[in-house]
Amino acid sequence: MDYFEKDKFFLYQTIDSTNSELMRRLNQAGSLLNTDGTLTDKGKSLHKSVAAAFEQSAGRGRMGRPFFSPAKSGVYFSFIYIPQGGVREPSHYTITSAVGVCRAIKELYKRECGIKWVNDIYLRGKKICGILTEGLSNPVNGLVEAAVVGIGINISLKNNLPAELEGKAGGILEEGEESSVSKETFIQQCIEEIFKSLDTKENIIEEYKGRSMLTGKSVRVTPLIGSNRDAYLAKVLGITDDAGLEVEDEKGKVRILHSGEVTLHS
Repeated sequence: MDYFEKDKFFLYQTIDSTNSELMRRLNQAGSLLNTDGTLTDKGKSLHKSVAAAFEQSAGRGRMGRPFFSPAKSGVYFSFIYIPQGGVREPSHYTITSAVGVCRAIKELYKRECGIKWVNDIYLRGKKICGILTEGLSNPVNGLVEAAVVGIGINISLKNNLPAELEGKAGGILEEGEESSVSKETFIQQCIEEIFKSLDTKENIIEEYKGRSMLTGKSVRVTPLIGSNRDAYLAKVLGITDDAGLEVEDEKGKVRILHSGEVTLHS
């Protein structure tokens, strides 16, 4: 089965944000689901659409943070997924995308990557990929009708990094290394892996758990992203079946995180 639909693939040399482009298309579409939960004609036409670019001028990450998206360094792409009945577990699209990207990198570049809960992919101790999942709600029926997932991947860092990313960001390729894999082929492989898992309802949580780079590590937990209020230190026990992060704080209390931010604590 061909999970990648070429007539729904839109490639740009540069764009403000691939997520923003797909959200614009969705906002102009009207209802995506019928009253019985099936997709409308417009929903069918937008389902599994992909917008990809080689550069973003206004890429963004979680909490509206800017996402460094220069030309010649990586690939940036987003997709729309409209499930029957609406989006029930937004985190499922994030973790499925993370596993799909790891599989694509292994297939094409022969590298094994780790995942930092919940949406970052690491290689050789540095972040090479970030994932942002957004939803489109219908105020009439109250459903989140569509998920828009944005993925930015560094292939090789050929541009000067902002000071805040020095020593933290990396690429799939090492310095001076070249690859015969085209960017278009890489994007398509990622999308194929992700859509195959979503379409077949594959249970990928065990692979997601196995790729966790935080299990057993000490972390600093920030419950409210962007604020150090109520932050605490904890040890990561693992990932739950619903993709929560299980931690034990310094007082021995076990908590399950479904939001917030964690950073490694040395």
